[in-house]
Amino acid sequence: MNYFANLRMEWIAETLRVFGSINRGHIERKFGISTPQASADLKQFADLNPGVMRYDTRKKRYVASPPPESGPTRAPGPQKALPPACAGDGA
Repeated sequence: MNYFANLRMEWIAETLRVFGSINRGHIERKFGISTPQASADLKQFADLNPGVMRYDTRKKRYVASPPPESGPTRAPGPQKALPPACAGDGA
């Protein structure tokens, strides 16, 4: 992969992370490339990073997939209450 293709791959990953979605038009405008090249870049990104994004047919864009759950998570326990401040200690 050449320098510019790698740059586009990094930008796709960052855009998905920050905004949660991307489409061909975003890549076309950012890098001044053709629609077929933007499509090829998205396909290449998906092949290199399986499960990171999926195509939303309603929104007509790729959206970031939620991270896989690594197992059951516990709700955080109640925080220990701080002792009440001593009122009228005469200090």
